[in-house]
Amino acid sequence: GSGGLWNNSPGAPGKDPLVLADKPFGEWNHFRILMVGDRVTVWLNDKLTVDNAVLENYYDRKTPIPARGPIELQTHGSEIRWRNIFVREIGPAEAKNIPDSGRPTPDVLAATGGDITIAPINHATLELTWNHHVILVDPTSQGNYAGLTSPDIILVTDIHGDHLDPATIAKVSKASTKIVAPAAAAPKLESPIVMANGETKTVDTITIEAIPMYNLTRGPAPGQFFHEKGRGNGYVLTLGGKRIYIAGDTEGTPEMRALKNIDVAFVPMNLPYTMTPLEAADAVKAFAPKIVYPYHYRGSDPAEFAKAVGTGGKIDVRLRDWYAK
Repeated sequence: GSGGLWNNSPGAPGKDPLVLADKPFGEWNHFRILMVGDRVTVWLNDKLTVDNAVLENYYDRKTPIPARGPIELQTHGSEIRWRNIFVREIGPAEAKNIPDSGRPTPDVLAATGGDITIAPINHATLELTWNHHVILVDPTSQGNYAGLTSPDIILVTDIHGDHLDPATIAKVSKASTKIVAPAAAAPKLESPIVMANGETKTVDTITIEAIPMYNLTRGPAPGQFFHEKGRGNGYVLTLGGKRIYIAGDTEGTPEMRALKNIDVAFVPMNLPYTMTPLEAADAVKAFAPKIVYPYHYRGSDPAEFAKAVGTGGKIDVRLRDWYAK
């Protein structure tokens, strides 16, 4: 089922794949399947199609699948061929070290000097790792940090509580953690590296550009904005030869639309504070990142954003559950 758990009940997690990643008929597809107990994660052609979903017992849905049994490769009436099949058993000790954190399974992006892993955590919080560097963005108490390595760099985008949480920052940090933040957030942080809109700095060999993030039209009252220009920072990071844009709380500003050569973007869409999914899609199409993650979307439908961006173009829209329990 295109990498989905086809025999799960209609509407059950995993029944339908998160994305359609099949190659054209006649070309080889590549699967990677991780199964711990009855929970299954599937990658089809390096795209995440099932994220830690329970595999139902097709023959008796009231009981779990058997702990042991044969693995059967089957088809339903049409020709199918298999090659290069590798199976490795995960022992109990290793299985216990695979955290069931409730977070989406991290994505992996090939890069110079090692892969970049991209791990959604919650709302505006995410983790990037590359070449032994760990970068944590806007950590707050709503996130689950179990099993994560203490960050080398923490990025803070704004002063609002869903971005700036000094207690959580102190909890997840280590002695050598460097905190990058706008001046408005600095008084609540311990010795931050302060960046203003338009500045570029190198922190632990990673180039960081501060991008303006602000409202164009929306605010609590006429003539006011939820996010004033110059107060907060979006960021563009350059690591492993890739440019990664973290937008923060913003509408589709001219500075966003003018971005060039972005490999991965994280773009918000929630009202009344940022923009609608359709507005976000319009802005994203203007700067055309190779990959885009809708995030910070509480109360909005990211599928609407994905539809507006389109699935047939050059932008890979990756929908993840940023509010998993």
